[in-house]
Amino acid sequence: MWTNTPVYNVAGQLVFGLLRPSIIPDPSDQIFTVTQPNQNNLQFIANTLYNDPSLWWAIAELNFMLDPLTDLPTGTDLRVATQQRMNLILNQ
Repeated sequence: MWTNTPVYNVAGQLVFGLLRPSIIPDPSDQIFTVTQPNQNNLQFIANTLYNDPSLWWAIAELNFMLDPLTDLPTGTDLRVATQQRMNLILNQ
């Protein structure tokens, strides 16, 4: 019934849960502009850009978003990593 939560040692601190690679802004990043109301959530955008809605966190992290569930108004510009860069980040 219960499963163990993974524990990681990160710089001397214990971190519980799943670790994912860190993503920081890079000159190769591109700008994605929300052009339609149905493109206003990060899962949709991640699916559009990376064919994987679970990569929403990368867009949120690059744009310093505290609440990734917020609907984004049409015209919002977002910094996004290229597909090639995402592949490198995920394979670290």
